[in-house]
Amino acid sequence: MVRRGWFVEDVEPILGLAFIACQNYINSSIYDRYGSIDDKLILYKMGREIVNGGRTEIELIIAVANYYKHRDDKNPLHRGTREVLNDLKLNFSKTGYPENLPIIIGAGILSPSFNLDDFTKIVTDWRELLWLND
Repeated sequence: MVRRGWFVEDVEPILGLAFIACQNYINSSIYDRYGSIDDKLILYKMGREIVNGGRTEIELIIAVANYYKHRDDKNPLHRGTREVLNDLKLNFSKTGYPENLPIIIGAGILSPSFNLDDFTKIVTDWRELLWLND
């Protein structure tokens, strides 16, 4: 667990934007490959699964990006986003300390060292799988 303090508060927006950038790359890759994103939910399931989560790294990226974009909305999170966060046991309460929120914990799952190069490798490796998928 990340310790509470200035680092967490400062890094949360950077990580949130990294998740959104990865989400855009993922969805653009699907569009590049298939000409639409109609089957995106199926394609998100490709790639490496998260241990004890039953979800893939791509599903985590998409869910955390959606959480970050909509965390301050009045409406509840989309059902698919809630399901992924629940399956990965990520607290998506709109209150609490940042280290208890999906952005920080999700980033730690993808890269224990919080290295954004690891995010890049995950999505570029996934894109290669996408192009090999028939």
